[in-house]
Formats: sequence, C-alpha cells, structure tokens
Amino acid sequence: AISKMTTEYRENPIGLQTTAPRFSWEFDLSSDEAQTAYRIVVMKAGKKVVWDSGVINSTQNLNVEYKGAPIESMQDYTVDVTVLSATKSTNVNGTFETGLLYESDWKGIWSGTNANFTDRTTIVRREFEIKNKPVRRARAYVLAIGYHELFFNREKVGDRYLAPSNS
Repeated sequence: AISKMTTEYRENPIGLQTTAPRFSWEFDLSSDEAQTAYRIVVMKAGKKVVWDSGVINSTQNLNVEYKGAPIESMQDYTVDVTVLSATKSTNVNGTFETGLLYESDWKGIWSGTNANFTDRTTIVRREFEIKNKPVRRARAYVLAIGYHELFFNREKVGDRYLAPSNS
C-alpha cells in the first residue's frame, strides 16, 4: 500500500509555484511487494484530464515530473497515482493548488498608503468589503518585506506568527 504521496515534497500543497511539479510516493513497509510500474493521472478541477502518464514500467517513486498540458495559475488539480506490482495494484489520491505563476498574474494594490510607522516596525492595514456577493472561497496572496501576519474579520488566518515573506 502507498502510505504517503507528495507534490513538490508536500502533501496537498497550496500556492505551488512551478509549472512542472514533481510527484513522489512512499510505501507501507509491511508488505514485501515491489513496484514494477506506475501511472499518474492529473485532472484540473477534478474533471478535465490534463496529463495521463500511461503505465510506465519503472520502479521510480521519487520526483516523477509532470509532463502534461500547461499548468495554469490559481487552479485546483487532483492527482491519482496507481502503483503496480507483480500481483496487484494500489492507488492514492492527492491535490495541489497553484499560486500566481506568471508575472502577468500579479495585479495587486499596494496597501502601504495607510501605513503606521513606529520606530521599529511598519504596520500596514487594508480594509475592504464584499457586498451583495456570496463568497464560497477566497485566497489572499500576500507579499511582505520582512515578516507578516494576516487577519480576516479581525481573526488571525493560520497558526503562524511573524511568517517570513517567502512562506
């Protein structure tokens, strides 16, 4: 059995910054079965197949590079890995979400116009309101010089404090 599947070394990553992600999987060591082949299927939004590797006769299970249709920014992808041995097959599913992959994707508004400067730090705050539209899902792409914390409706987003700008 496959015990873990990763994309770019992370399980179900969000904000992936590559157009050629690499897939890896680990095995449950309780079996003496050995991989003889694999197949990877990647779907955009869980519906449209963007890459089907076909059955590849190989024992490789680390850093298998994506070779399908161009990966798009800000999209959800599902990954299905099937591993074959001499006597059976097993599979595992995962997901990844891409971030802003291309320079043309970055269409932000600088929030520094209402910054509060103290002797040691800069606090930047931007308020906005979404009216008359239900919000199913939202994603904030934050670029910070130094460290940052993100709040939404006065509640902290995530569990990190003073996250570095490259997180």
